[in-house]
This record gives sequence, structure tokens and C-alpha cells, in this order.
Amino acid sequence: MEKISVVIPAYNSETTVKRAVDSVYAQDYENIEVIVVNDGSPDNTGEVLEELKNIHPDLVVITKENGGVSAARNDGIKAATGKWLMTLDADDYIDPEALKWMEMRTRDGACELIMCGLKLVYDDRSEFFRPEDEVIDEKSAFLDEMMPWLYDNHLLTTHSNKLYDLDIIRREEIFYDPELQINEDIDFVFRYLKHVDSIGIIKGAYLNYVQHGVGESLVSTFRKYGVTSSLKILRDFNSLRENTEFSEKTLNEMNHRILVHILSFVGIMYYRSPMSDEEKTAVIERLLLDEDFKKLLFEVRAKDLKTLVALWLLRGNHVKAYHMLCRFMYRTAD
Repeated sequence: MEKISVVIPAYNSETTVKRAVDSVYAQDYENIEVIVVNDGSPDNTGEVLEELKNIHPDLVVITKENGGVSAARNDGIKAATGKWLMTLDADDYIDPEALKWMEMRTRDGACELIMCGLKLVYDDRSEFFRPEDEVIDEKSAFLDEMMPWLYDNHLLTTHSNKLYDLDIIRREEIFYDPELQINEDIDFVFRYLKHVDSIGIIKGAYLNYVQHGVGESLVSTFRKYGVTSSLKILRDFNSLRENTEFSEKTLNEMNHRILVHILSFVGIMYYRSPMSDEEKTAVIERLLLDEDFKKLLFEVRAKDLKTLVALWLLRGNHVKAYHMLCRFMYRTAD
């Protein structure tokens, strides 16, 4: 039974961090290290962690000046002493059998990344995403068969439903990118995938992934770095392709999804930002200068009319026309 280090970054998490920590200590698994990184929280997170420390003397609490969630996760990863790593957000929590079933599937070198299904938890409902069968396979075979489905169902791009091999993380120096304030979780997962040989998924949905209302979540709020950070995901995927064999079908499926991911951030710019039309047009112009994006435009095959029109305009460098299309499709923020 290998030690599992669970790293929990906490910022202004006074109302949720106890639930997250308690869910780890409630595991049906004994060899666990819990590390909470208090990222300079100005609320009562520190006091809550002191109370938890009294209950769980082995709880590791790192207190630091605010530096962002990626830097906080990295500090926790550097302090981890386990064989396996889980990075759990302070507003999420895991079911009692999560670590037991996930670690069991890693034994005897079965796989170097194991993931589970998850439950999206809303205020008024829950939505489950989990596979019907357990699958453990060599990386290329696993991803070629399952990557689009995992992507669509949040199981690939979510970082907290996984156990990562800390030996690989240390050897390859894989950390969260502190320059990314959105998409940093997908970036971490894609970069880690490049360095594994085998992957597995179990049937249960053991991560409770708490969903916030529109306007509260980073992905539903305009961020000026959204388009730039999504291009990093494209580059991550291109790097993963270097040592992963994808069929033409899967490659196009993923290219299409990544294109939509990038263009969705362009859309957010139109309906949730105070930017002027000139500033928005400039973003599209810069996007079309990106070599990786240009290659994607000519490699992907459209799967729907909306994407077909977008591809035709962007491939032809029709910046003003694409700008007008976005203005028509998205309501500009007041």
C-alpha cells in the first residue's frame, strides 16, 4: 500500500476546506499524507486549518503569501513525500473509497496515471460522468480509443480525479504553470500525459466537483489571457502527439475540440468583456499570426456549420468578417 499525498491549495476557503480535508481523512485507505497550502488567505482559512491541525496532528499546513493557485499547488507537490499524488481543490471533496480503488489499480506497475469518474455538484442537482467499464492500457491505445469521450465528459481535463506518479513528476519536473491563471489544470494533465506509458480508469464516480454559478467560475468570466492560455493547450497536445499514435479519426476529433476550446474564449471576449471593437479585432489578428493555430486551422475538418463558417473566414484571414460574425453571435458586454 503506497503512500498517497493529497495536496489541497486553499485561498479564502474558510467555508469549504474542512469538508475537503475531512473527505481525505475519511478514506478507506491508511497510508495518506494531507498537505494544505494556505495561499495568503485574508479570511478565516488559517483559523480553520489550525482547528483541523488539532484534530489531525499529521496534517501538513504550509502558509505562504498569496501567489496564485498554481504556485500553491507547486509548493504542496514539492513538499509531498508519497509515491502517488492527488491535487484536490478546496471546494471539492472525494468519496470514502476513492483512493483505495484508484491505488489498487496502480499496483504491480499496471499504470502510471489512474483516473476515476466524477460528479458535477450544483446547488440543486448532481450530474454523473463515469465510464461503463474499467480500462487499463498502453498510452497510445488508451488515448486513441477514449480521449475524445474523456474530454467531452470532463474526465480528462479535470485534474483532481487522478493519481499521478510523483517519481515521474520529480524526474520530468512537471509542475503547474504559475503564468496560467486559467487552463492551468488542462495544461498540467496534458504535459504529464506525455511522460507516461500506461493509463487506467475505474468505473466509479468518486470526485465531487463543485460547480459555481455563472460569473463566479473562471471559465464563465472574461479573462484577458483566456485566448493566450488556450493556445498553450494546443501546443501541449501537439507535444503529446510526438510520442502518441493517434488514428486520423481521433486526431481530427481532438483537433476539433481544441479549436472550439480556443474559439470559445474568443466568444467570451465578445459577450463578457469591456474591450472595444478595435481591441477585439486585434486579438483575432494576433491569433491568426500564431503558427500552431494556423496549422490547426488547415488540419482540422469541420463537424458542423458553425465551425465550417469560422474555418472559412479564419483560413482566408477575413478578420473583419469574423469580428462581425462574433458580434452577431455574441451579445457584447455593457
